[in-house]
Amino acid sequence: MSTQLIKTIELNHLNQTVIKIISILIYLLPLAIITGPFLSDLIVSLIGIYFIYISIKYKFYEYYKFNIVKIFLVFYVLIFFSSLISDYKELSFESSFFYFRFLFFSLGTLFIINQSKNFFRNFRIYLFITLSVLVIDALFQFFNGENLLGNETINGRISGLFEDELVLGHYLVRIFPIFIAVSIFIHKESKINYLLFFILSSLIIFTILISGDRSAFLLLVIEILLMLVLFKSYTRFRIIFFFFILMALSLIFVFSETVKSRSIDATVIQMGIDKQEIIFFSKYHERMFESAFKMFIERPILGHGPKTYRVLCVDEKYYIEGGSCSTHPHNTYMQLLAETGFLGFIIIIGAFVYISFVFLKQFYYLYFTRENHILRDYYVCVMIAVFVNLWPLVPTLNFFNNWISILYFFPIGFLLISPKKLSY
Repeated sequence: MSTQLIKTIELNHLNQTVIKIISILIYLLPLAIITGPFLSDLIVSLIGIYFIYISIKYKFYEYYKFNIVKIFLVFYVLIFFSSLISDYKELSFESSFFYFRFLFFSLGTLFIINQSKNFFRNFRIYLFITLSVLVIDALFQFFNGENLLGNETINGRISGLFEDELVLGHYLVRIFPIFIAVSIFIHKESKINYLLFFILSSLIIFTILISGDRSAFLLLVIEILLMLVLFKSYTRFRIIFFFFILMALSLIFVFSETVKSRSIDATVIQMGIDKQEIIFFSKYHERMFESAFKMFIERPILGHGPKTYRVLCVDEKYYIEGGSCSTHPHNTYMQLLAETGFLGFIIIIGAFVYISFVFLKQFYYLYFTRENHILRDYYVCVMIAVFVNLWPLVPTLNFFNNWISILYFFPIGFLLISPKKLSY
């Protein structure tokens, strides 16, 4: 991970006012994501446009020197050319042409963090309120069959404020590490704040479980284990919290047949474990993966272009008997192989491998050498947020979907802050 010290300057009154407005937009982004793609994408675009303007006017060119910027630009050029040579150019460019906005959004978030004195304290307040309302509403729906707005469960699954979209678990598992990170950043707390943090964290974990999203639950387990093993501080708290969660989950599986049926029984059946078969997620997923691989074989370098799986899967060359069509093949890396080819795939899997290597070094330094190269807990937490977004062994949403892309790029600005910005 590379961070660098970036200058801050005394901006005029007008720009200070704009920075306060942009800060509020970032504070509200987790809430906007819940409402759907329109408001959240609007906020992302406004932040990106503002950063382009301010970085050029005040020559903040050091923001463009991060390695992640160079890697992103290479990836963007690849998906642009992939769309350019696609048989479905117009459809493909819908996802790729303005994809660069996510980079400027991340850099804009970093800029606002650098320019704002109380960003983390204010952001945590907004995030705490947003997550509290979300999990309380979801719990109300779980116990009453409908949420506070009158939306009923969908086939026994909890959707909460997302209404007819079953993405509650996807959202919470990706926001959870950011919530932990900003809570770590503001480390001098009263006992009541520690208690509130503990309660909300527990409720988030419980809500992810009852959401019925098995992918989110697996990613949650990975997050908790990584935090338990790779954090260098809060040892006693981590151990107590881990065993509390373990006991709570055990009780939930014992006393809630609905949760057990969705999280364990259905998984055993879909993966063929009950019949001593080995099925990757489900037979339907396997058919989609096979279809995506056929697309990759035909165009292995740059793929068929982003967003094209949905139209190619009906072609008899790629269609798998039994059904293999969807808007995407439900796995990030199979989608990248089919739509962006090996070159797009290798960049994203390379990022995953790099973070894995960083975590291995962290583990080695913590437990074997005690050298002073250990990452601070804040960075570990934000890197976990990126890591689970890139985890290969789960079904995923459409990689180029605007809504999920915002969640993917949200942690980047937090990851790039200078260590000197940290208060602990």
